Amino acid sequence: MRWKPPKFHPMVWILLFGYFFSRTGYYMVWPFFAVVLKEKFGMSAMNIGLILGVEIFVGCLVSFYAGNLSDRFGRNNIIYFALVVYTATFTGLATADSVILFLFFSVLVGICNALFEAPARAFLADLTPEQDLRELAINARYFCANLGTILGPLIGIWLGLTAQAETFFVTAGIYFGFLFILILGFIKYPIGSAHEAMLGQSTDLKSTFNIIRKDGVFVRYIIAMTLCMVAYGQIDSTLVLHLSSANPEKGTWLFATLISINGLTIILFQFPLTSLFQKKHLYSPVKFGFVLLAVGFILFAVLPAQLMWVWWAAMIIFSFGEVIVFPNSQIFLDRIAPDHLRGSYFGAAFIFRTGRSFGTVLGGFILDYLGRTYLFIIIAGIVLLSLYFYDLSHKRFSG
Repeated sequence: MRWKPPKFHPMVWILLFGYFFSRTGYYMVWPFFAVVLKEKFGMSAMNIGLILGVEIFVGCLVSFYAGNLSDRFGRNNIIYFALVVYTATFTGLATADSVILFLFFSVLVGICNALFEAPARAFLADLTPEQDLRELAINARYFCANLGTILGPLIGIWLGLTAQAETFFVTAGIYFGFLFILILGFIKYPIGSAHEAMLGQSTDLKSTFNIIRKDGVFVRYIIAMTLCMVAYGQIDSTLVLHLSSANPEKGTWLFATLISINGLTIILFQFPLTSLFQKKHLYSPVKFGFVLLAVGFILFAVLPAQLMWVWWAAMIIFSFGEVIVFPNSQIFLDRIAPDHLRGSYFGAAFIFRTGRSFGTVLGGFILDYLGRTYLFIIIAGIVLLSLYFYDLSHKRFSG
């Protein structure tokens, strides 16, 4: 049977391709940002972590404002501004010659992420009013973002651009190209009066905050996903520390293969799993996904670092859980967000990313004082606690 592309609005296709190329450019440089700080400025691991933590924290603070501004003044205007600042920021990183400038531009990267992500996600939903098509667009965005995340570092290494000024210039050029094509797209494919009418229903920042604060479904969702990110934060922090310590010869290599397996599993199985669970109630697959995440962490707690193939199998189980939970949780967020406040809800939801920063600190503490077995068992418990709050949110929404 011949595959037929979804009947998305042309601007949805432009945004999806833009997501892929911009995420590829971003990850050509960002995984090696710590290398730049260490080799160019001789910074310690603690100070590097502090800079990256500030970038995430500032981004989380700005995201709610960005989402609300997109509700009030239009998604495209905020996206334009974000892409302009992205271009200037990565150009600045290419030419920065002091730690202060690098800190300044790294914080701007966090602000750019907030300015772009919430309005872009909300805009995808705005342009696909049919529920089935909208959920397909959400899944497609997740797929494009992950594909770019996987290919970006590989392309950077292949071109020999890692940790060099040229990489930042290439990334800046990609964002400028995305901006140019997006402007042409909006000129050729106007979004119409329906979207403009919806913007007129939006509220000011204070009123929107009060609405969201009193939304019990959303608050429980945020708690659930923050806890989930506390757990997920162990993948690129304590997991690699444990493997490199338990298997000094091949631990780092094993971790690299696990990350590759994680990415490939997501790319290969996201849409087959989406098709498999399409006829089921949204909550059923998410519940199963949380359980798989917990099982993955339990396996991480007990497996010897020398049995590589068993670790690969455990990562496949974990990855299936990830590819079920995260896209479907975005779909649930889209369902609970009022149309006229979608940007604000999507922006406020970014606060759960702070869980990842907190998770790295918590995980490091537990690993140092209790060891990896207790660490990953506790993390598996946090995943199940996350499922509990997700269940509360879903029941309140359904009831």
